[in-house]
Amino acid sequence: MRHILRYFLVTWILGILFVGHSPAQPISEEIREIIKNAPSAQNYPQAGALILFDRLKLTVHPDGNTVSERHLLVKIFTDRGKENFGDIICRYDGKRERAVVEVARTFRPDGTVVQCEKDAISDVSAPEVASASAYSNAMQKVVTFPAVEKNAVLEYRCKILPQEEKRGLLKKLLSLFFKDREDKYFWRTVTFQGEEPILEKSFTLVLPQGKKFSYLVQNGDIKPEVSHQGSNVLYTWKVNQVEQIIREPDMPNLAEIVPRLLVTSADSWATVGDWINRKFSPRAKADKRLRKQVVELTTGRNSPEEKIKEIFLYVTTKIRTVHLSLGAAGYSPNSSAEVYRNKYGDCRDKAVLLVAMLGAAGVEACPALVNRSEVPVVPKVPGPHQFDHLIVAVPQQDGTFLWLDPTAENCRYGYLPAEEQGTEALVLLPQGSRLTKTPVVSPQDNGSMNYLEITLNEEGDIHGTLRCELNGYFDYRVRSLLKDKTPKELKLYFESAASTISQTISQGTQLIDYSLSDLKNLTEPASIGLCFRCEKYAVVEDRVMLLELPSVPFGFANMPICVNLPQRKYDILVPSVMEFSYHIDIKPPEGYRVSYHPPKTLIDNSIASFSIDCVEDSGRTIFIRKLVLKKRRVPSADYAKAKNGFDQAEMPQNNLIVLERQ
Repeated sequence: MRHILRYFLVTWILGILFVGHSPAQPISEEIREIIKNAPSAQNYPQAGALILFDRLKLTVHPDGNTVSERHLLVKIFTDRGKENFGDIICRYDGKRERAVVEVARTFRPDGTVVQCEKDAISDVSAPEVASASAYSNAMQKVVTFPAVEKNAVLEYRCKILPQEEKRGLLKKLLSLFFKDREDKYFWRTVTFQGEEPILEKSFTLVLPQGKKFSYLVQNGDIKPEVSHQGSNVLYTWKVNQVEQIIREPDMPNLAEIVPRLLVTSADSWATVGDWINRKFSPRAKADKRLRKQVVELTTGRNSPEEKIKEIFLYVTTKIRTVHLSLGAAGYSPNSSAEVYRNKYGDCRDKAVLLVAMLGAAGVEACPALVNRSEVPVVPKVPGPHQFDHLIVAVPQQDGTFLWLDPTAENCRYGYLPAEEQGTEALVLLPQGSRLTKTPVVSPQDNGSMNYLEITLNEEGDIHGTLRCELNGYFDYRVRSLLKDKTPKELKLYFESAASTISQTISQGTQLIDYSLSDLKNLTEPASIGLCFRCEKYAVVEDRVMLLELPSVPFGFANMPICVNLPQRKYDILVPSVMEFSYHIDIKPPEGYRVSYHPPKTLIDNSIASFSIDCVEDSGRTIFIRKLVLKKRRVPSADYAKAKNGFDQAEMPQNNLIVLERQ
């Protein structure tokens, strides 16, 4: 009896010591052979590391529970490779899952093997939820590899298993007779190419015989190999010798351009919508405290539009946003009462609170799943894994929707964030789910309108007053940057911005004053003002004065697009269509007149338009430049069209005024 007790005691202690981590595993002959024959860095001059193999596996059990596995072998070439693979992070839902690291070791170039120490493997909360205990189930298993150096090989094997459910005796007995009401589905997305070269990558799906699923492979012809193992059917998609992707600025998401596999066991979008709605709807009920808050907000607001606005602004500005992707902590939101009490929420929780409050005000609203990663949704493979965010849709009488994102605390009311425009949305209506597209605003609704008045004296000194009026995407950018800065931080920012107006170190720019609208007020447009003085800005030679037109010194007011490359392999994908205009009103010194100004220019094509105009008015010269980006996506084949307009805007002769003394 004593021996039995000792055995259980030792087993219990070892279980505590090694929870989530298995002891050192033997090294297979396959691993030794792969490492021995691994190519050198000379074969991959652009690579930071070489992925020798990356083997993914999803096993679906008859009861619907799943086990995910990853076995990775990677050779390090450079410091970039050390940075990218020295720490490997695996995310999981701590409420439903547990992560077990079976292998974590480093094969050094001299042949020695260094096992990962126990304290180098940890379970920690996702960084996004550090100050939000309601999402403590958003976990990540972090493995920090030892002795990582150039030409070292790292081996990593990890499993994500179902969390052992703690049930009382009565629940266990009842479960034998009554089926769990929670329908269990599986869905996955796997990409087969990345920013490092790959010798082998595979994904194996293990299913019970007869289990139905659907799949689709994009951007490649990868067919599954089908085999049988006992009562299971194995489907394996595999690629070899895959070159790395060399990133370009403003290129599309990698998932859009690389070979990608999508699998799902859901048979329709109606099934997906019903599955999510069963988690959402019961929690979107307003309790007494919440109904009281709604009454306070809507008293005196008679129209539905006014009520929607007041409630939306409350949830957006008074409930702190936790930036957690949909699914990272599951799909079930907390109850609206709990969110109201916590005063914080992720996209699920802010949506459930907004829907509950609107419902209490007599306004029908429903959740809508969207994808902010800008990867198109594939209708043939239904599943929530194709979405990463949750917003709210309010049905309108004409069949359209009013779209509301209560996590968009830096967007003016009525403006849907750029990354959520023109994307597929799964709207969970009471009568059934519906796939639709969110609207896209016009370039004029994403406008940066800038007005500069310059007064010159005979020494070339300038006194300038700049005013920027921003809406849409530009409004969002300035609020994101400046809304929460302190007065001291704002002053430092504007001093730094003014200093960029000077062209050389000897030309100091003095900030005289600055102004900005109330950026915390999401109902008013954003505007910025800057008053400055700069000595000897213009170059004076005898009777001639050369004035280089100052650019707008605020990054948030300029177009966020890169056209510096001579040519591109990939499309350009910018946040939105947009318009930039710049009016410069120049008052020359007494006795001077303009002898040269940029010629009138108009370039107009399907991608963008660019225009320059200069007019003389009562002794002043008014310079007007306008650039309109008509499409979010610029195909690589049309890159020259877009580049031409932007290059014209930057040409010296289009940014120079010559004045001559009479």
